[in-house]
Amino acid sequence: MSRRDAQASQLSNQELAALGGDVERVPERGFRGLTFPPRLEEAFAHETGAARTRYLVATGVVALLIYDLFLITDRIMIAYVFGTALIVRLGIITPIALLIFLAVWRRPSPFLRETLEWWSACASGSRWLRR
Repeated sequence: MSRRDAQASQLSNQELAALGGDVERVPERGFRGLTFPPRLEEAFAHETGAARTRYLVATGVVALLIYDLFLITDRIMIAYVFGTALIVRLGIITPIALLIFLAVWRRPSPFLRETLEWWSACASGSRWLRR
């Protein structure tokens, strides 16, 4: 995280003190729905949003590169469908994934950011569901 992002995302001492009561009530309340109280969830998203965005984009680009490198094995092992694999990987999945990474880089809401990343992972893995 850059110094500017860290300064922009840090909560003030007053905001942290206000969250203290929520933190102390978590063990009593439990983790219904695997979530914290709304104020804590919002503070967490605010504090970690920039770092999470960079992480998702960086790992997504690496994963996409590895995904596209499987074209080498497609060419060797299933040469008869290589043209189709090339079109699907480089003509459909890769451009869509790049658009998703661009959208995530622009820092949408946490829900939209996580939904976009989830969709890109499902879309790239869906090719294994074919018969």
